[in-house]
Amino acid sequence: MEVYLLDNSFNTVGIIDNCITLEAAKRFFSPGEFRMTLKGKAHLSSAYALYEPVSKSCFIIEGYEEEGGKTTLSGRSLEALLEKRILDGRGRYSGNAEKAVRLAVEKSTSGERSLSGMILGDVSGLEGEGYFESDYRNLSEFAYSTLRTFGAAYRVELSGNTPVFIVVTGKDRSRNQTQNTPAVFSESMGNVTDGRVKIDISEHKNTAYVLGADGRSVTVVTEASPFDRRELFVSGRDLYPEDFATEDEYFEALKSRGLETLSRYGGAVTYSGCASGGLRFGVDYDLGDICEIDTSSGMTLTERITEVKYTFHGRDTLTVTPLFGGFSVSLDEYIRDSVRQV
Repeated sequence: MEVYLLDNSFNTVGIIDNCITLEAAKRFFSPGEFRMTLKGKAHLSSAYALYEPVSKSCFIIEGYEEEGGKTTLSGRSLEALLEKRILDGRGRYSGNAEKAVRLAVEKSTSGERSLSGMILGDVSGLEGEGYFESDYRNLSEFAYSTLRTFGAAYRVELSGNTPVFIVVTGKDRSRNQTQNTPAVFSESMGNVTDGRVKIDISEHKNTAYVLGADGRSVTVVTEASPFDRRELFVSGRDLYPEDFATEDEYFEALKSRGLETLSRYGGAVTYSGCASGGLRFGVDYDLGDICEIDTSSGMTLTERITEVKYTFHGRDTLTVTPLFGGFSVSLDEYIRDSVRQV
């Protein structure tokens, strides 16, 4: 396995061919991360990032450590670039969510605030309307939280040596649709092994009471939740009716505040397992896709792929572990769990 070193203009400046292991996680609702262990020392010179051609992944190098004749590099995916910018000023937008995010990215990364030469890619056509606030928020946090309300996220991909920002939604690959080829992970069929189901509803919320500055409120209920009513109070006391052209816009703003807050409390079911044949990552399924899982205990789950972990051992061995549902596990936790399963 060869990994390419890139400078801060994303031009190739070297090749790593002494890799012992590469452990990485690609995530849908947050930046991914990597950890690479090398024999001996790494000569990074002007290296800023690395590109792994098998999974077509690019990561920013953020950590370097030498110990015991080995070198460890670590860092995060290109989506973390947006964490370097905040939204300058008080922003209010009513309309399409994708358009709101693209406007925020364009404003925060143009001119002297250019972000590694990043440009906007094609519009995805995401359908989702609301009221969005961007008061001095971190750009990455604003983009993820705004899009997550509508089951979407953003991705930063390299096109040549140019980072390109796009909004992504994933595909519905469940059995009950006909638009895409279904992807069913089944322990009995043998295309997934070492399956682990986790259900935790202790922090789950599906109903929000949002109180505005004038004392009036709206109740927001998420339709997708299979659990009993679990309520949450959300303050909207910074939202004043006189700041809006109509009362409908005011109540839409309160509703959007509630939906965005509830999107952070949705994860209650997760499944992880080692993809062991049949279904190919990047071909038959991808990050963000909604798939079905038939577990060994007889449960059938329909969940989004929110994370894909993959590990290269030496030159040839690749292990892929998709994670379905609402929980994100750190790379450290994943590595510890992998060691326990050996």
